[in-house]
Amino acid sequence: MTASDPDGLSNLTPGSKEFVDSAAYDDMRSFRKPIVTTHEYVFFLLLIAVVFHVAGVVFTEVRERSGLVSAMFTGRKIFDAPPSDEVEGIQGD
Repeated sequence: MTASDPDGLSNLTPGSKEFVDSAAYDDMRSFRKPIVTTHEYVFFLLLIAVVFHVAGVVFTEVRERSGLVSAMFTGRKIFDAPPSDEVEGIQGD
């Protein structure tokens, strides 16, 4: 099928396998199958890692009550006591 065949192009329908070389198509599918399978497994592993990460952040936020995550959104953090690295008589600029 080429552009020099306007009748053939006008009869071409999307998704039609009329002009597909079935042997080449099967070779292509067998070549890419392990790549697609690996891609799917890595996607699901990444999805599980994201779920565990978010669960860990929520668990730590509730357990330690440090307000770290809310400080990331607002830019402000409220301390219950002065910071431990603040030394008496020495103030940061």
